[in-house]
Amino acid sequence: YANAYRDSMMTQKPDFIADAQGHVQDIRQLDESQIAAALSSWEVRHQPPRLQTRYYVIFIPIGLFISLIVLLVSLATPEGRAKRNYNAGNANYNARSYDQAIARYSEAIRLKFDFWEAYNNRGLAYQARGDHAAAIADFDQALRLMPLSAEVFNNRGIAFRAIGEYDQAIADFSEAIEQDSLTLHPEYYDHRGVAYWYVEEYNKAIADFNAGIRAVVWRRLGLPREPAPNEANTLDQRLDERSADFSFGEELPLLYAHRGLAYLSKEDATKALSDLDRAIKLRPRLALGYYLRGVAYRMADDYDRAIEDFRHVIALGNDPGLQDQAAKQLRELGVNP
Repeated sequence: YANAYRDSMMTQKPDFIADAQGHVQDIRQLDESQIAAALSSWEVRHQPPRLQTRYYVIFIPIGLFISLIVLLVSLATPEGRAKRNYNAGNANYNARSYDQAIARYSEAIRLKFDFWEAYNNRGLAYQARGDHAAAIADFDQALRLMPLSAEVFNNRGIAFRAIGEYDQAIADFSEAIEQDSLTLHPEYYDHRGVAYWYVEEYNKAIADFNAGIRAVVWRRLGLPREPAPNEANTLDQRLDERSADFSFGEELPLLYAHRGLAYLSKEDATKALSDLDRAIKLRPRLALGYYLRGVAYRMADDYDRAIEDFRHVIALGNDPGLQDQAAKQLRELGVNP
């Protein structure tokens, strides 16, 4: 070990030397001959390096720094805790854990009394649980805090329709449509059309279903927002031509199925069949479409096709209520479901 340092000792300038027993001599007090003699049996050691304190500067953009501070502060405030409970309630609602969702929304409201979105979403959770009275109370409070919300009017209209308050439901859907006149949400027209159907206002229902269909496709197909006087069938024809080019989601098939229902109620089986064919083409697993088309075929005395559609409803197995109705129709036709 000593030999390894022999040639470089003077340039490295060690501070001390120590023998195997740990006896230390300050090398700075020895001359070169003494050092050379010691190297044969002594070990050269350097003074351990002194620790150096280093400072590191991390540059954070001022915008990000302020955002982090605001986030940390907000999480500690009642409003921040309310927001966290609201988000947790949304997660519970999406998981269909409605009781847990209601508890989270209630905590959010306790922390932030004017949290209208929490009232609205708690109303949806009550509605999903079948408690329409509690849902309406929450929608009322949401509208006191946010009087022009088309979404809340629509939600309250659904709750009123569920308890048979059709006039109030129609009024709420109409308000939702008025507040949403720039965006054109097709479901608002669909919901009001169904409410009109319940009160046997079939022409008004059909007019709303027409408006809903147009709202779905007016951007996709480049159609004007308002139909021309001589444009009665243009929308359906152009949609038939290009339906394979687009995905229209669930709204458009339901609108066609509901309009088919209105035509059935007017005993117009031909128009009903046309709409129900479109609904099934757009959504092949739509049990409502097959059931109503079966009714239309039965009305047109085409019993074989009616039986086929009713059996298809049962085979789909995705709507127990309609399965029961289809089985009843088959029994009336003398067929074992």
